[in-house]
Amino acid sequence: MSKVVRDKEVCFIICSNDQLYTEECIYYIAHLHVPDGYQINVLTIEDAKSMAAGYNEGMYASDAKYKVYLHQDVFIVNKNFIQDFLDVFRQDETIGMIGMIGAPRLPASGVMWEGPRKGALYKWTAQQTEEIWMSDDAQTEVEVIDGFLMITQYDIPWREDLFDQWDFYDCAQSKEFARRGYKVVVPKLGKPWCIHDSGFVSLMNYDKERLKFIKEYGQEIPALQDKEVLKATVILSTCNRKVQLQDTLEWLSDMEGISNIVIVDNGSTDGTADWLASRSYEYLWFDEGIQGYGRLWNTVLENFAVEEHIIFMEAGVYPGKESLPELLSALCTDSVGVANPVTNYYGDDGNAITGRDALAMFARDERIRHSGNASCRTLSSNWRIWAARKELFENVGLFREELQSPDNVLTDYVLRMIQNNLGQVICQRACAWESFSQGEEIYAVAWQWQAEDRTFMKAAWGMNYFNLRPNKTLVKYIKEPSEREFKVLEVGCDLGATLFEIKSCYPNCQTYGLDINEAAVDIARHIARVKYGNIDELSIPFKEKFDYIIFGDVLEHLRHPEEVVRMCRELLHENGYIIASIPNVMHISVMEELIEGRFRYSDTGLLDRTHIHFFTYYEIMSLFQEAGYEVKDINGTVFNLSNRQREIMNILLKLSKNTEAWMYETFQYTVKAQKR
Repeated sequence: MSKVVRDKEVCFIICSNDQLYTEECIYYIAHLHVPDGYQINVLTIEDAKSMAAGYNEGMYASDAKYKVYLHQDVFIVNKNFIQDFLDVFRQDETIGMIGMIGAPRLPASGVMWEGPRKGALYKWTAQQTEEIWMSDDAQTEVEVIDGFLMITQYDIPWREDLFDQWDFYDCAQSKEFARRGYKVVVPKLGKPWCIHDSGFVSLMNYDKERLKFIKEYGQEIPALQDKEVLKATVILSTCNRKVQLQDTLEWLSDMEGISNIVIVDNGSTDGTADWLASRSYEYLWFDEGIQGYGRLWNTVLENFAVEEHIIFMEAGVYPGKESLPELLSALCTDSVGVANPVTNYYGDDGNAITGRDALAMFARDERIRHSGNASCRTLSSNWRIWAARKELFENVGLFREELQSPDNVLTDYVLRMIQNNLGQVICQRACAWESFSQGEEIYAVAWQWQAEDRTFMKAAWGMNYFNLRPNKTLVKYIKEPSEREFKVLEVGCDLGATLFEIKSCYPNCQTYGLDINEAAVDIARHIARVKYGNIDELSIPFKEKFDYIIFGDVLEHLRHPEEVVRMCRELLHENGYIIASIPNVMHISVMEELIEGRFRYSDTGLLDRTHIHFFTYYEIMSLFQEAGYEVKDINGTVFNLSNRQREIMNILLKLSKNTEAWMYETFQYTVKAQKR
C-alpha cells in the first residue's frame, strides 16, 4: 500500500549520536519561518548503522513531500530557508534535490573537493565562524552535492545496500536522482544558509567507500570517462619479511594504477620463496643469497615485461589508496625523471602520517592544500618507494651494479639524471606510510654495503660526500617576499642542494655558487650559476653584487676566515647579509673528551679532520663585528645530553662567570649578520 504524500509538510531528518549537537540543530530549525499552510516536523535517527541506512529509516517514516537531510552539526541560519527552497522546487519540477555546496563536474577521482565547487556556508572553527564562498550569484546545476545538508522533493531510496559507512552516500544519492532524470542544484544563495561545525572527520573507510562509488557510477562520471588511465608495474622487494610482504600485497590488491606486480625475493630464508611458488605472482628469487640493489633492480628491468611507468617499493610500505595515479601523473612532464610520494620519513609534512589509518586524512588535507600545482622539485630521493618512466632507463641507462646499498644506487642515479638535465619531484598529493622505524636497516649487511659503496662512489665521482639534502635552516634565514628578485651566492655550495631549495622558494632569485671541488661543480652547474674557485684566495670569479652570501659549514675550513668575511663586504649590496652555520667547539661532547685528555679528529662532526679554525659563541660574534657587520640573529642547534655530560657542564659553569649552559649545549650556531 502506497503512502499518502503530504504536499505541505517538511520533515527534517537528522542522524544523531551527540545529544548537545542535535538539540542545537533542532533549536535553529524551531526558529525558522514556516510559510502559511505548511507544517514541519523533526525525526532524529539514533544509532544508525550508516548514514544511508539512517536516512532511509527517516524517509520511510515520513509522509512529508519535502525532506531536509542534515548533519547534527548543521545549524540553519537563514530564517526564510523553507520558503527559499520551496521557490526553487516550484520553478522547475525536474529539480529533485538541492544542496548548499556542489561540484558542477566531479573529478575523476570521485573526490568532490579536488575540483571546483559552487555554493556557500559558514564554517565554524574553534575561534570564529568563517564565511566560505565558492559560488557566483546564479543557481547552478551540479553533478553531486555535499551531504551536510540535502533537500529533496521526491523520495528515492538511499543506497544502504552499497554504502554501509559514512562516506559517499551524498554523491551516490546525487547520481540516483540523475539516473531518474532529476536535476541536482545549488541555488542562488545570496548569503550562506547554514553553519557547518564539521569538527573531526573520520576517514578510516573513506577509500573503500570511494572505490565502491567509482565501481557503481564510474560510467556516469564524465571526468572519469575523459581521463587517461595510467598504469604501472610495481617492483616489490623483500627479504625475510614474509608476513609484511603478504600484508603489503593485500593492501595493494584493490589499488588503482597497478597493471602488474613483480616481487623480488632478495635471498629470503624464511619460506617466502615457497609461499611465492604456490601463488600466481610474477616473482624473482635470488637463491644464491642477498644481492645489491644495482643488480637487483637491473635484473627485473632486463628480464620482466614492465609498463611505461614503474614504481619501485619495499614490502612494508603502504601507499595511500589514491596515491599511485597521482604519482604517475607527476611523471607526465618531460623534465621529470623520478617522482616520490610524501611519507612519514620523507617530505616536510610527513610527520602527520602516523599509520595506515592516517593516510586517507593526510591525502584529503594535501589535496585541499595542493589543488593546483601538486609537485615540488627536489634533489633527494626515497629508495623505499619511488616512481620513474621506463624511458628514463633508455636515456640515462641502467643502475650501476658495482653499488649495493639502495640509497647509494639511487643517489648515483640521481646524479646521472642531473647531468642529463632531468629532475625529480615530491608529489604532494601522493603519500605512503613506511612501517619501519626511522633509520632501521632492512639488511644486516647494510654497513658493509655502505663502506664498499663509498670507495666506489669516491672513485666514480671524485667526491667523499654526496649531499642532496638542503640546509633548510640556512634557507629560513632568508626573509624576502616570494616574488622578489634578488641574488644569493653560496660559498662551498657542494652539489647545489641549498641553492636548489632557495630557487624553489624564491623563483625570481638568481642563485650563484662557488666550490673548490671541480667534480661537485660539474653537477651543481646544472642547478645554478656555479663556478670553481677558492675563496681563501680572497677573490671570486663573479662580478655581481649579492643580497645574501651563505657559508654552510665552510668558515671553519678556511685558513683566513676573518679576511674572507671582511672581503665579502665588497661583494654585498648595501644592507646585504651573510648567513653562516658554524660548529661550536665548546660543545659539551668536546669538553667531555678534553677532560679525559683526548681531542680526536674524525671524518665528520665537530672535530672533522679538515677543520682548520674552531669557534665558540664569543669568537663568532667577534668575527663578524670586527669585520664590519651587525649580528642580527644567532641561534643554536641542540641535541640531548647524557647525564654525565650534564654533570660536567654544571661543574664547568661554576668555574666561570662568562659562560651559560646554552654555550655548552649548542652543537652548531646559525648566524645572520648584516653589512654595516
